[in-house]
Amino acid sequence: MKCYVHPNTEAVATCANCGKAVCENCSINVSGRIVCQRCLSATNVSVTNSPSKQYNPLSVISIILAMLGLLGCLCGGGIGGLLFGIPTAILGYLARKQDIESNNSQSLQLATIALWIGGVEVGLSVVVLFITFALYGTMFVSQLFQS
Repeated sequence: MKCYVHPNTEAVATCANCGKAVCENCSINVSGRIVCQRCLSATNVSVTNSPSKQYNPLSVISIILAMLGLLGCLCGGGIGGLLFGIPTAILGYLARKQDIESNNSQSLQLATIALWIGGVEVGLSVVVLFITFALYGTMFVSQLFQS
């Protein structure tokens, strides 16, 4: 079936008002109903496109903190990872919760990644701090008994 406006183009739907075949360029989704441009202008229906899903600001902040936390883990030892990892995990969790409620799958992925990175940063930082304190502690105790 061909579009009634563009006879060389295949139709993808039929208009819910007039029943004419329309191509992808001529079809307009109005509240879940496909209408042609002629019926849309005749009924004076305003088309409100659903807003594109944007990233949740908490998701963006949490992923930025996650990246800073990775730098903190590499450069600052365990302290940098803890300083950024804990807020990253908390904000990632909160953003994830909001994204699930608003059904924003794109932002949900970002929040989930930040949550995981924050958790890994905290875990690695705790291990690094434990090893650091264990090494310095044993050195301190061995020097204490040598004197």
